[in-house]
Amino acid sequence: MVNASSTYRVLIVDDNEGIHDDFRTLLQPRRPPDELDALAAEIFGEEEAVPEVEPELPTYRCDSAFQGSAALETVKDAVANGESYAMAFVDIRMPPGWDGVETIHRLWAVDPNIQMVLCSAYSDYSWEEIVQKLGASDKLLMLRKPFDASSVKQMTLATTSRWNRERSTRAHLRELELKLERCMKELAELREQLVAKGAR
Repeated sequence: MVNASSTYRVLIVDDNEGIHDDFRTLLQPRRPPDELDALAAEIFGEEEAVPEVEPELPTYRCDSAFQGSAALETVKDAVANGESYAMAFVDIRMPPGWDGVETIHRLWAVDPNIQMVLCSAYSDYSWEEIVQKLGASDKLLMLRKPFDASSVKQMTLATTSRWNRERSTRAHLRELELKLERCMKELAELREQLVAKGAR
């Protein structure tokens, strides 16, 4: 189930500034009709369009890094501030720095929970080589350039939703662990009290 009220952080890692603009255009929410639109329709004699019912979708806060090393610092800061990224789109070629595979490897070392999308128009690596370098992971997807807009939107929705579910599961497990620790402590204290009473 999609949490429509959520805002997810998305990191775009690419040496081409135009790609960053493309992702932002695709992922930013559409502006709903407002009074200015109604006034324009009245002035120009156009029939006011019946507003379409927009599905409630999460929103995305997109940040940019133009090299892998900059992306690493950005992710480190996000983790330190408790504002981790849900996903990252990482280009496979970013000269003169690290390529996309090396960048993902380093980002996962800092935050292993980020959903990664490796973007490429080239066959720099075979699938087997990527798995050998990054391991078999369900947190890695491939996206071929040129992008299909609908594919990017659906991929973003699916991966951020998965990230959110996994985060909720980890938080729930941690809560259960803390409850278990408290119960174990209380049992140990009770045992000590019973032993003390028996020794009297």
